[in-house]
Amino acid sequence: MNRLAALGLAIWGILLATGIAHADLDGDIQAVLRDKLLQKADVGIEALRLDDAGDAKVIYRHQSDLPLIPASNLKIVTTSAALAKWGADFKFRT
Repeated sequence: MNRLAALGLAIWGILLATGIAHADLDGDIQAVLRDKLLQKADVGIEALRLDDAGDAKVIYRHQSDLPLIPASNLKIVTTSAALAKWGADFKFRT
């Protein structure tokens, strides 16, 4: 697993384990970012809290405007969030 995928999964784990409401989310994520394996890595993070109406509130941001190519493993995190929010039977209308 590459470093960025591991970081994404570590942050996802922090958010899941804390129910996304954590007193020191910033501190927890910064601790992960200080890991020596990430010192030369470019990392962009944006964590959102979605409410039942589908409105999003940014709860954490770190270099979120940095253009990066997402790791393939990040698709797992995105898919998990979509399934948790909308369920397996949801269909986008286009």
